[in-house]
Amino acid sequence: MKKLMSILDFYKRFPTEQDCIDFVVQERWNGTPKCTHCGYSKHYTVKGSMGFKCASCRKRFSVRHGTIMEGSKLPLQMWLLAIYLMTTARKGISSVQLAKELGVTQKTAWFMANRIREACTDTETGGLLGGEVEVRELIA
Repeated sequence: MKKLMSILDFYKRFPTEQDCIDFVVQERWNGTPKCTHCGYSKHYTVKGSMGFKCASCRKRFSVRHGTIMEGSKLPLQMWLLAIYLMTTARKGISSVQLAKELGVTQKTAWFMANRIREACTDTETGGLLGGEVEVRELIA
């Protein structure tokens, strides 16, 4: 069984937005971004954003494109923290509690939680839960 990361460990692992971008690039594309429009791997980095420009089709794309974070103006670090909090909470976490933890409104937390839950149950893409999944049951 893996040791859970504490919140302090989380912030050590992801201290900046760039660290979060690097993590998503590594996890999503194995370190080499591929255009989300045409699949070409040669790209240019767009300064001042987390975006790239494809060398083939010339369209812009980012680490958020095609994910649950697409269209959101929230920092990537906040999304990763929300995913961390939702997946490590023993009995789940309400949108009210998530809002308090993240320092956002309850409406924003509800939106994020719904997107994260939807990604975990998305049968079209296989979802996040696949293969061997370990589940623990508390006995009272």
